[in-house]
Amino acid sequence: MTPTLQQLRYLVAVADCRSITAAASSVYVAQPALSRSIQALEREVGVELLDRRGRGATLTPEGARVVRLARTVLDAVAAIENIGPGVAR
Repeated sequence: MTPTLQQLRYLVAVADCRSITAAASSVYVAQPALSRSIQALEREVGVELLDRRGRGATLTPEGARVVRLARTVLDAVAAIENIGPGVAR
């Protein structure tokens, strides 16, 4: 199981927006696509990451742990992307 960066970005967006619909809008993707991506991630890790109620979504304890780790990964990827000619070090 290897989560994609896209899945991690989507999960972090849901955590930040507290809504799947708002998260989809914030990352410029259709809501069904975001939902399918997160459901695939949940299948891969074998746990529910979101508690979906009505129009809102909150993180499960496992989801909160994954989001903390995802933020670290995404920050590291951003730092790597900023390495290159002309980038201040």
